[in-house]
Amino acid sequence: GAILWLPAAQAGSRNGGSGSAAVVIPADTLSTGGGASTGGSGANAVTVTASMGGIIGTVTAASPAVTNQQGYIPQTLPVPMGLAEALDTTGLAWTAGGAAPWFGQTTITHDGVDAARSGFISDSQESFVEATVTGPGLLNFWWKVSSEADWDYLRFRLDGSEVAAAPGISGLVDWQQKTVSVPAGNHVVRWTYSKDPIFNGNEDAAWLDQVTFTAQSGYDQWAAANIPAGRDATFTGDWNGDGIINGIAYVFGNTPVSPTGKGKIPVPPSIPADVDVYLDRTIDLDTWALDRVRWVNGAAPTFVSGNFTIVAGEVVDATNLAGGKAFYRYRVVRR
Repeated sequence: GAILWLPAAQAGSRNGGSGSAAVVIPADTLSTGGGASTGGSGANAVTVTASMGGIIGTVTAASPAVTNQQGYIPQTLPVPMGLAEALDTTGLAWTAGGAAPWFGQTTITHDGVDAARSGFISDSQESFVEATVTGPGLLNFWWKVSSEADWDYLRFRLDGSEVAAAPGISGLVDWQQKTVSVPAGNHVVRWTYSKDPIFNGNEDAAWLDQVTFTAQSGYDQWAAANIPAGRDATFTGDWNGDGIINGIAYVFGNTPVSPTGKGKIPVPPSIPADVDVYLDRTIDLDTWALDRVRWVNGAAPTFVSGNFTIVAGEVVDATNLAGGKAFYRYRVVRR
């Protein structure tokens, strides 16, 4: 930050905060009272002007400079920072809005460096910050609120709807870590601090820090939801020892697949986009004829010969229908 000099007679109220000795600039343009105003261009620039003299200069992250006249008292002017920097993110485009946008600051943080704070809003107003992520993946963040309990809330929404993994918080809630599973596709993630029509409480603000989004395959999400912590969650593992490897359970569930008749095997259910499925055949449980049927890259099934077809939800092996004995297995390969 830099030092902004204001007349002593005007130092008692800034941004509507009675008795505050600090000038806080949450946005590119915000009145500071007493004839002074701020404005700027770029994420880290603030221009300070005044109609009554004595407050003049340009403050940037690289070269803070403010002049003063005799009889003026010093006050701290924080240099605004970008939301990506404050939220410790890369690869996400942030948008802030509402009655007053969120902004970066260094006063209250979880990581001890910086964090984003909700904008200065009044009754019946809201301040939000949002980004678009492409799932599937896991969204992790830390948040905190200091508000009128049960009336003014910090809420997280995925595509406009709250999620059970991160219910809204209100009152005095210190830093909490939340993890939200994001499904496949593009999704808007938004944090909103909103106020009811009357009264204030505590610091009347919310904070957000250390936002990360980790893209995942469908299997990773399935494993996180279905395999307890500390168990073998690898694709080829068997976390519960039931003889069905995790990759097979991911596609077929935990019920073993059995023939529905001689030379008839149920087709796989809906196949996730991150795996391929193959049907193999043997007559002696020693030598396997591989890839009799293939479901690859989300395409329609292909067959090694005309002996295999699919009829009414079943793979039909005409070779085995003619006589003899055969055994089948499904292989699931993670791409």
